[in-house]
Amino acid sequence: MQHSNWQQLFRGRDVVVISPQFWGDLWVSKHWIASELSRHTRVVFVEPAIWLGGLVREPRQLSRHLNRLVRPLRRIKDNLFVFSPKLLPGVLGSEPEQLVAQARRLVARMNLRDTVVLNFGTNYEFASSFNNAVSVYYCVDPFYPTPGRENAERETCARSDMIFAISDAYKELLQKHGTGRPIHVIPHGFAFEQAREIDEDPHATMPPELARLPRPIWGFAGSIHDSYVDLDRLEHIARARPHASIVMIGPHKNNPIGPDLSPQGLARIQALGNVHLLGPRHFLDLPRYVRHFDVGLVLINTKDFDGSDKTSKRTLFKWLLYLSLGKPVVAPLMSEATRIDELVYLARNDAEYLECLDRASAERGERRDARIQYASQFSFDNVLNRIADPLRASLSVQTRPAATASSPLPAQ
Repeated sequence: MQHSNWQQLFRGRDVVVISPQFWGDLWVSKHWIASELSRHTRVVFVEPAIWLGGLVREPRQLSRHLNRLVRPLRRIKDNLFVFSPKLLPGVLGSEPEQLVAQARRLVARMNLRDTVVLNFGTNYEFASSFNNAVSVYYCVDPFYPTPGRENAERETCARSDMIFAISDAYKELLQKHGTGRPIHVIPHGFAFEQAREIDEDPHATMPPELARLPRPIWGFAGSIHDSYVDLDRLEHIARARPHASIVMIGPHKNNPIGPDLSPQGLARIQALGNVHLLGPRHFLDLPRYVRHFDVGLVLINTKDFDGSDKTSKRTLFKWLLYLSLGKPVVAPLMSEATRIDELVYLARNDAEYLECLDRASAERGERRDARIQYASQFSFDNVLNRIADPLRASLSVQTRPAATASSPLPAQ
């Protein structure tokens, strides 16, 4: 069987994915990358550290993390493992010291070697502690420093062997650190083939939550919180077009991949009779819903949160979900969207957003194929090849035998 370039490069190597989000049903690109890589090599997905002092203060969170505490290293499938670090009171060492010690124990337990570290965070001490051939800082979100860690991103760039950025906008931000290293733009990947299979399945039924709603259905998929949902704009379009059904799919409380929606924001949404909060859906289920959207909505708040959260420079994972299904997309004017303005509708204000919604709803599929073709370049096979290309100069393609599903789980 002929393998693509990334499969040849990673086969037989160990990969450590350091994630700021926990493993779970709500996947973003780093979860997908770990899952895809594990089909061909051994992968350890490292979750955020659990602060035991916080659990003492908030015992309600204990049930959420109980399995992580009892089984800090666990096998998810075949060659995919999840590791959950934990932080104990400072008398046992500083936070970086504790994380470094746990990283070194993990290396010994799993006999990690020929390792590639894909670090999606800025905990440079931890990321540098693996027995790695190459360490990559992969910037997919703006950096928000905690007190005392203001230089963490600069230091992470300086200590990493390679630097990846999700977009040109983030590349410009990272260049300010002046490390002198090249910064490779590697975009989000998406399960394109799976979305196409669902879209082309003649037996796929419409979810009952959507079947009862009047058309048009304008749908949003993603985290529902105050910076990702412009509540003023949502209220404006809901009241101006009361005949339209606005569907919102995603977590708004106990969000494992972002902040929660404020109580005030929740009350404002619930007051809108034609806005339907469906809650989160499993990542494999989302295309079944988006298939029946008339328009995909991007509602990110670029007027109130651009200064603090750089919302106009965000590169949104869910764009690819909409486009993979050929859907028209209406969004605020964002820097990364202007290059595909022939495929999406971009609005500078509420009035333009409403006008774009009307135009998008009136489409008859004239740009559907072009959208699908555009999204195809972000399949995981293509994106993993783009990840492999700059790594090839640093890694030997000679591999050792890969770990197999029959390998025992290392002792805790």
